[in-house]
Amino acid sequence: MVRIPDHYARANALLAAQFRDRLPEQDKNNFQKLLKALIDSMQEIDDQNQDLIFFRFLETAQGVQLDGIGQLVGLTREPGQDDESYREDIKFQIQINRSQGTPEEVISILKYLTDAQKIWYYDIFPAFYQMATDGLTYPTNWTDLVTAIQKASPAGVNYVPIAAL
Repeated sequence: MVRIPDHYARANALLAAQFRDRLPEQDKNNFQKLLKALIDSMQEIDDQNQDLIFFRFLETAQGVQLDGIGQLVGLTREPGQDDESYREDIKFQIQINRSQGTPEEVISILKYLTDAQKIWYYDIFPAFYQMATDGLTYPTNWTDLVTAIQKASPAGVNYVPIAAL
């Protein structure tokens, strides 16, 4: 959506030449004054509408708006967590929510969580898999890592917890 900073200037430019505003504010005719009053109120409404839209995008949301996005994806803000780290957590939660459990997706999730350079993925017959990582950065609670991988796993396929190499 394009932000229009001055609706009045745009509307004035579209008028026939004899109605265009070329005079200072105090010398405008009644038609120009009416047009300005109508357009100025529309400008306020449009500015507020643009702000409502703009601050509801994940990349630009702040504070309560960001909390609302987190609530939509099923993630609550940790006490004292700043907007930027919460935004990153929301992006990661969206990745988990959209996951279809392909090996590439769960590898990507583990790589992100452990800051790994290399991930090893092992299929275990009939419906298990295991991964190993060279990344040694883990969440404070390691069970959060296992839970995230299990949420991203396909239905009916069990994830055997990670081994770090």
